[in-house]
Amino acid sequence: MRTTRSLAVLATASLALLVSGCSAFPGPEAQEEFTEHFTSTYHEHVVDTQTASSGKMPFMGATMEGSLVLADDTPPEIFATILDDLTAWEPDAGGVTYEPVGVVANGVGVCMGDEQQEQMQSLRDALYAEGLALQGSWPCEEPIYGSATTYRGSLADVTRDAEVVKRIWDGSGELRLEAGVFPPSGTIDHAWVEIPDTLEATIEAVAAEQEIVTFELTDEGLRIAVTPTAGLEATQEAATAVAGADLPVTLMQGSLSPERAAAMADIAHIPDALRTVEGVTSVSVNAHNNTVAVATEDPAAVHGIYDTATEHPEFDEDLHLQIVVNLPGVDGTTPNHFVRYPGGDDELLPLFLDLLASEDVTRLWISSPLPVFDPDNPQPGRPTVPGVRITVAGPVVESVPELRGILPDDLRVNLTNGEDHRDSVDLTTAPTLTADDVDSIFTIPDLEAIAAAWNAAS
Repeated sequence: MRTTRSLAVLATASLALLVSGCSAFPGPEAQEEFTEHFTSTYHEHVVDTQTASSGKMPFMGATMEGSLVLADDTPPEIFATILDDLTAWEPDAGGVTYEPVGVVANGVGVCMGDEQQEQMQSLRDALYAEGLALQGSWPCEEPIYGSATTYRGSLADVTRDAEVVKRIWDGSGELRLEAGVFPPSGTIDHAWVEIPDTLEATIEAVAAEQEIVTFELTDEGLRIAVTPTAGLEATQEAATAVAGADLPVTLMQGSLSPERAAAMADIAHIPDALRTVEGVTSVSVNAHNNTVAVATEDPAAVHGIYDTATEHPEFDEDLHLQIVVNLPGVDGTTPNHFVRYPGGDDELLPLFLDLLASEDVTRLWISSPLPVFDPDNPQPGRPTVPGVRITVAGPVVESVPELRGILPDDLRVNLTNGEDHRDSVDLTTAPTLTADDVDSIFTIPDLEAIAAAWNAAS
C-alpha cells in the first residue's frame, strides 16, 4: 500500500519547525546575525566582515563561516578580545553549524586551525607596535571552499616584507612563509627570517637572460624554470654569482618537474630557432601539454613561423604548435589562434590568413586537424565542436556574404556576433544551405535568413 502525506500535514510540519525556532533559510540569516553583531559591537575596529554558508535550501540546515578584517590600529588587547568573541559566538538561527575562520589586521591573518596561529598573532602585534602592515596579503581562507592559508604578493612585496619581518620578529618559534607569488609566478615554503637577501636579485638576473616560467624557493634552495633554450650555462653562471653561497640555485628547462624538464630539453633548439624568425614577439613552451606557442603582430610572419617549427629536426608529431597573431581590436589587442595538434598539417593555413585579412572578422580560432563532427554517431572522447571559430563584428547574417567567398566547402564552422554572443550558429559549409543545415542553441539567429544569404552569395 502506498501512502501520501497531505499538503495540510506538510504545512503543519513546516509551521512546527518555524515555531520551534528552526529558520527556513538558516545560512543567510546566520550570516546577517554575524555581520550585525560584530559591526555594531566593535564598530570602531571592524573594517569588513566576510561570511559564507552552505545548505541554503529551506529547512535543510547549513554550515556558516565568518571572518573579520580589523583596522591596522586595533590595539593587541582589543584584537585578542575580538578573536575570543569570534571563537565563542553562536548564531540564534537554528540548524546552523558555525565555523569561525579568523581575524585579519595589518595584512596578517590569525586563523583558526592554523599551526602558526600563535606566531601569526605575535607577528601582527609586532607590526602594530611599529605602525606597519605587510605589503602582500596573508588572509584566512574559507574552509567551505577547502583552500589553504597562503601569503599572496609580488616578489617585490616578499622582499620588502621579509626585511620588515627580520627586523621586528623576536625569534619566539619558527615563522614559515608559505606564499603564492606573482609576478613572477612562483611559490615559497621557507622560514621567513631566513629568506636569502639575494632572492630577488637572483631571479632578476635570470629574467634578464631568459623568460621565467615559474620558480620555487624551499629550504633546499631556489629552482627556476625558464622557457626551454639550448644554452643555460651562461645564465646558470650569472644566477650562481648573484645568489651567493647561502642560496643554491638550479635552472630547469620549462618545468620544475625533472621528467618534464628533461623532455623540454629535447626540443630546446626549436624555441631558439623560432626566436630568430622576423616578426616573432615571444616564444613559450608549456611543459604540461607539450605545446610551443609563438606570438606575432604580423600576419606575414605566420608562414615563416610554421615552416621553421615543423621543418626543424627536433619537431615531432607529439608536439602542439600554437601560432598567436595579436592584432588591434575594439577593446585593445585581439589574439587569433592557429593551432596545429599532433597529426595536423598546413592545409588550413591559407584560410587562417585569408580570414585574418577580412574586415568582418574580429577574432579567429582554427585547429588542425579538424575535430570529428558526426552528430549521428558520437564517439566518446572525440570532440565534436567546430575547429573553425570565427567572431564577426556585427550580426552573423550580415557577414555571411563575405565569408561565403572565403570558406571552402565541407568545413564545420562556428560564427558568432562579437556584440551579442547569442547571435551564434554552427554550420557545415556547402554549395547551398537550408535552415535545417544551420544550428544554434539560441533563438536570436534567423536561420532561414542566414541560409538565404549564404545561397545568394554563392
